[in-house]
Amino acid sequence: MTIIDKFNKRLGEALDINPHGEPLYKWFDTNKWEHWMKSLFDKKLVRGPSGLFIVEPVFKARLMCPALPDRWIIGHWHEPELSEFMWHQQFPDQLYPSRGYYVQTNFWCPEIGQEPTYSDNERFISMVRRHRSLTAQEDTDIMQAAIDYEEKERDRQVRDCLDDILPTFSHVPGIRGGNVSYPST
Repeated sequence: MTIIDKFNKRLGEALDINPHGEPLYKWFDTNKWEHWMKSLFDKKLVRGPSGLFIVEPVFKARLMCPALPDRWIIGHWHEPELSEFMWHQQFPDQLYPSRGYYVQTNFWCPEIGQEPTYSDNERFISMVRRHRSLTAQEDTDIMQAAIDYEEKERDRQVRDCLDDILPTFSHVPGIRGGNVSYPST
């Protein structure tokens, strides 16, 4: 059992497993994490039981996270929300994930090529537990506070920039309410 297998087992014990016995959250190497997509240009001719030839699609493995090479990332398991028929209607170029599928999270090892450590694993577990303990309103409030902070910070930077750019000559010194301003240096 590799260290990654031990980490995945720990994630399953701490954060639950899916109906197939796999952890809900799992470490993946982005260089090896693939999914199957139908090739747009390749087709395969197959002789059916009646002797007629049938054109079948060809599926090829593609990297799940091509924009994040040489990283270890945590994937979150999802059960297919649609029936197999509806899945093929909405996603005709993908195979139906009968056992569910993993989607990348925004948690990965900070260094390129570095394997996850015990502290990375435990930090992720604590983050998920903390997030799960929040109510929907608390979660919304935290996100809104972060958005408000970003907007206030952006407005402050614009005001500072304008204070530096605008000349002080637009105000007459010595007049009440003239608000004489001096450029910051």
